[in-house]
Amino acid sequence: MRGSKGVLAVLLLGLLLALSCSKNRDDLPVATVGDRTITLSTFEKTYFAVDPKFLPDDTGVEGLKEFLNTMINKDVMAIKADELGYEKDPFVVQGMEAFKKVSLPAAYIKIRVGDKVKVTEADLKKAYEKYQTNIQMKEILTDTKAQADEAYELLKQGADFESVVKQYSKDPDAASGGTILNGLWGTFEPEFQDALFNTPVGGFTPPLQTRYGWLIAKVLETNQPKRRPYEEAKPDLEKLVQRLEEIRHTNRVTDEVRARHKFQWYEDNISIAFDAIPPDRPLTSPPDRTSEVYPLLQFDQRDLDKPLVSYDNKSITVKDFSDLYDKSSFFTRPRKEFRHGDIKKFLMDIVMNELVVIELKESRIEEDPQVVLAMDKKREQFMVDKLYQDLVDRQTEVLPEEAGEYYNNNREMFRRAEERRFAMILTGSLETATEALKKVKSGVPFDSVSADY
Repeated sequence: MRGSKGVLAVLLLGLLLALSCSKNRDDLPVATVGDRTITLSTFEKTYFAVDPKFLPDDTGVEGLKEFLNTMINKDVMAIKADELGYEKDPFVVQGMEAFKKVSLPAAYIKIRVGDKVKVTEADLKKAYEKYQTNIQMKEILTDTKAQADEAYELLKQGADFESVVKQYSKDPDAASGGTILNGLWGTFEPEFQDALFNTPVGGFTPPLQTRYGWLIAKVLETNQPKRRPYEEAKPDLEKLVQRLEEIRHTNRVTDEVRARHKFQWYEDNISIAFDAIPPDRPLTSPPDRTSEVYPLLQFDQRDLDKPLVSYDNKSITVKDFSDLYDKSSFFTRPRKEFRHGDIKKFLMDIVMNELVVIELKESRIEEDPQVVLAMDKKREQFMVDKLYQDLVDRQTEVLPEEAGEYYNNNREMFRRAEERRFAMILTGSLETATEALKKVKSGVPFDSVSADY
């Protein structure tokens, strides 16, 4: 291919220097393909990023040349795909649109958040003071801030916490005065965690907004087992503090976005939506979609135009919520057990997806040089993939006996030790763990049980 196109000039000297200690790797070319240059630095980064089992068997110069030829062939295909106008191919266009939906918000958050989070030694030592601390608490969960404020006033006046739980809390266990919950420092939302772990034993937090509603927590007990020495725990602690600070900054950016777009909830109308949601079915037995009769939610005609949330001089009404609920899958619809918080999360995701698009346009992030480079590389990857499909993949047929022979000759390459990805819920007592297990078995999402316990 190189000879027929006349566009390649492999510089063997540069390739040999890959084994040397050149200080100018970014400027040293090892091959040119048309107006493209593969530098020694690019070659090395690409080579060492590949799983060793996919590298050439020859680890000497011939193997390096073979690998370089693979890189060259990719560039040749990229040039050809560009010449053939593959940039406008539906496969490429749709792939890029899907990629942008995921990558641009991530890039926006990285620019607004990731690059601004700097964890200092002082931050780590402060966090180490509470590291691995377990807290026992009871909580009052309300649907609205007004309800939480009323409960908080009673507590400040000296009312018994369990009595206020019974009167105000929307938790299923409220009638019995609430369940004792356990949690480790580092597993909560940062803002809630700050308030919770700064509250003395026997005290209670002010009303705090969570994904489930407004929450007041009473601290019953704290326990910090013997910790690893600071220097030994430091690497794990650094990752944990970094994650918490990124969440904190992300929440701050999200709050700023909502404020700019005059985001507002209408609590009384959310109660109307909540009352219309049917009793929860176990997640293990979803309904047959074809048997559902729409609309699934029944509302009084007088309520249909009432707003649940408003932003930028527009709103999502009760009628809109009914339509969105019908269109959603059983697994993404708000559930009764999570009260108003699940309705808010359901609507928040929809609104924020729209607002993020606006923010991205206003930020002109697509003009950022790093983002432009990333987009160009991804577009080229889609183009090369499509060209390969058209010219190679679809023109090639592998017979079953050929596939079998290849498998038999390469069994070790396909052998994999069993790997399992898992999550776990760590509680402070067997009683709490048993209660959490019952909820998981009943169909409550694992992440939700984890957040509670």
